[in-house]
Amino acid sequence: MAPQGTILHDENSPQRLNAQILDETDFETKENSAQVGKDVLVSRMSESSALFRESFTARLKGKELAELYDKWAADYEKDTDGADYQAPQNTVAVFRKLFPSTMDPTTAKVLDCGCGTGKAAVFLSLNTDGRPRFENLHGLDFSPGMLRQAKANGMPYVSLMQGDVLQPLNIADNEFDAMVSVGMFTSGNVGPEAWPQLLRIVKPGGIVCASVQEHVYHPDGHPEKLRQLERDGKCRVIDEERVVTMARLDTHGIIVTVEVL
Repeated sequence: MAPQGTILHDENSPQRLNAQILDETDFETKENSAQVGKDVLVSRMSESSALFRESFTARLKGKELAELYDKWAADYEKDTDGADYQAPQNTVAVFRKLFPSTMDPTTAKVLDCGCGTGKAAVFLSLNTDGRPRFENLHGLDFSPGMLRQAKANGMPYVSLMQGDVLQPLNIADNEFDAMVSVGMFTSGNVGPEAWPQLLRIVKPGGIVCASVQEHVYHPDGHPEKLRQLERDGKCRVIDEERVVTMARLDTHGIIVTVEVL
């Protein structure tokens, strides 16, 4: 069983995130909350590339969204480094902390879902605080261009797979021991409807640790979806933490970790 962490919501005793201007309680509707959060973020990106800004503003899915990320792949590292993108190391730190003690990191089959160019893999492959690195690491992304860039970067993936989490994945049930996902749950692209498929491909007793942009966490309905999945006996939320995602843009995210049941 995965260790217990910090719960920021509870169905019987709800608590709201203290999210400054991006908390849904500051706005009249969920839709307004998401739009204001997006507008604030984009206003801070004036010096970023057009594709970086478009990744947050375009409501694209499927092939069109993959094509956007294909075009952006060559400049992704420069843009995110320029924003001081801290979501990968912060998410991996939580993943390491809550990784089941019954599993061996060197052999556990771990999926980096929405792996992009491999930024999370850099931290997953390090020996940190005396903890062994993850050596059986696999990457999944819907953008062939991002996957090509990850391979060109020499990221330590055993395999790289192309797939869209909003469509049925050609992956067997219970295929992975654990999953980490950084930056996949974003504005208007991937929403909470992806959670059931993520849980399907992870073994019971494993964990899914995913970052969600703060300004869409409540408006898109992630807490409600996760509570529904808990009621259905699919998972148990063990941790939610608010972290910095892009320091130079002053943005935050919620790292959600669930145990698969």
